[in-house]
Amino acid sequence: MELAKLDINNTSHIGIYVALGKDKAIVPTSVSVSECKVIEKTLGVECLKHNIAESHLNGVLAKLYNNKVILSKISGEEDIKFFESNGFEVLLLDQYFAVGNLFATNQKQVVLSKEFKSKSVKVIDEFLGVKAITFQVGQLPAIGSYLLVNKNGFAVAPSATTQDIKKIESIFKVKGNIATVNFGDGFIANGMLLNDNGIIVGRKTTGYELIRITDILYN
Repeated sequence: MELAKLDINNTSHIGIYVALGKDKAIVPTSVSVSECKVIEKTLGVECLKHNIAESHLNGVLAKLYNNKVILSKISGEEDIKFFESNGFEVLLLDQYFAVGNLFATNQKQVVLSKEFKSKSVKVIDEFLGVKAITFQVGQLPAIGSYLLVNKNGFAVAPSATTQDIKKIESIFKVKGNIATVNFGDGFIANGMLLNDNGIIVGRKTTGYELIRITDILYN
């Protein structure tokens, strides 16, 4: 796996700007050529520039899963056309805003926040072609903000209990542990990009945090 540090738009909260999939990353139009090169080289993906809902918060407003994308309720026709023209099937969730924060996935399993109503869970299951599981740590609904998973393992916010960690291990069938990024931020997905090819963390991430992250996720 590759490893890199990167800031986007002069901030280490890189995860809020990038909607990351298996082989594509949807980045804001403000992202530079050099930043795209880091993303492409480290994660083995193609960078596509687009501002979802005329915002730079692509990682918040969309969730990519293989060749499918689930979009926020504020997305428009231009967003749908963009994704369809790039080979994605599109589902617009008309009741949810920050959909990127409500999913945790690897290439085999999908976990949804308990914020989703049962009707929406059924729609998501049918669209993605997997049986999603609803789960969250404590009272934190934004599971996509504090849990990242790949084929090697997972990193989760320090608020996760031993029981939470065991539950996540049973769901994804990989080992994991608690971690932080950007000098103590437990909402790790806001400051890290992860897939099966590599890891990118915000530049504020300390050496100790990197050691912790690589111990959990590096293979």
